Amino acid sequence: MSTHLEQAEQLIRVRLRELDDEHKRLSRALSALAGSDGRRAPTRSSGSTGHRASSSSKPGRRRSSGRGRAVSAKQSAAVADYLRAHPEASTAEVVAALDLSDGRVVGAQRRKLTAS
Repeated sequence: MSTHLEQAEQLIRVRLRELDDEHKRLSRALSALAGSDGRRAPTRSSGSTGHRASSSSKPGRRRSSGRGRAVSAKQSAAVADYLRAHPEASTAEVVAALDLSDGRVVGAQRRKLTAS
């Protein structure tokens, strides 16, 4: 009977050492995250994307919503004309026919649907 108790005691001691090692490792990681003075380490601001917009001259600045993102009127008109001529055309067919990106075609299709 005592051998079972000794084995259980030994297993518990081993596990406690493992937990102690893990506690130390996690404490070091927490300290590294918090910085030496106990405050959190600096992080990126909530608006930061980690990359710059291609047309922006200042780092961290986002483009305004009205500049450089809207599908041109010519492209929208071309998509609308194509869809009038080919009402059952899939997005992939429109993309191939007009040599536009699928995002631009889908956007134009959405605008056409909301305008109708």
